[in-house]
Amino acid sequence: MVERLDVARNAAILAGELILKRYSENDFTVKLKSGKEDFVTEVDFLSEKMIIEEIKRYFPDDGIIAEESAKCEILDKEFVWLIDPLDGTRGFIRGNGHFAIHIGLLHKNKPIMGVVYALISKKLYYAEKGKGAFCNDESILVSQHRGDKLRLVSSGRIVKNKKLQDIYNKIPHSAIIFQGGSGLKICGIAEGKYDVVITEANSYNEWDLCAPSIILEEAGGIMTTLDGKQIKYNRGSMDYNQMIIISNGEVHQEILRLLRES
Repeated sequence: MVERLDVARNAAILAGELILKRYSENDFTVKLKSGKEDFVTEVDFLSEKMIIEEIKRYFPDDGIIAEESAKCEILDKEFVWLIDPLDGTRGFIRGNGHFAIHIGLLHKNKPIMGVVYALISKKLYYAEKGKGAFCNDESILVSQHRGDKLRLVSSGRIVKNKKLQDIYNKIPHSAIIFQGGSGLKICGIAEGKYDVVITEANSYNEWDLCAPSIILEEAGGIMTTLDGKQIKYNRGSMDYNQMIIISNGEVHQEILRLLRES
């Protein structure tokens, strides 16, 4: 029997080959999708098409929510896939390597499987509910850092965003590391490279979080909204109007407390 995890990993690798070819040849056009710096390329669409076709070949009855074709609707399906065919399109366009493929799976609207493929480093992260988290078939775990040893991770936008700077300044830390791509940040926490990332409201969509969230959880980390609630999926609304806190778990409650008191 074909397993959904095997299909997801294979689909990520196949789409990754396409993306890397276009990336190395600088063979793509860029369009503005919606707001400022919300870009899309034809590579996003080609990657999405390839991933969907691979999933539908084996699981035609599953629901699919994919970034470039998503509609604001709730899918009444037992299994629903959440796909970001090119997370970090800005990094892809700028040539800085900060991009990945996300393929997540919900069962009754709860994440049970996720694959994040970091294309430049060739790191294939994956996890299934209750089975641990892995990177290139090696088990990964979050760090145990606490106190002022925390390594915060953020996008370069923090440089221009005083509100985000103020938020990060409230947390004792040893370093702020710049990393593009939501999946690369979250998987970096899952493998112990980073410890905390905080996002502003309306920064991430469902397809940004589903796949890396189960990898983080299986590695021992935690992701919640500012009020401490779990992230919900297949809601008929793509982004989140609350700040989201993602951590190694050791410091999660303390960070929630610090941010709520500010």
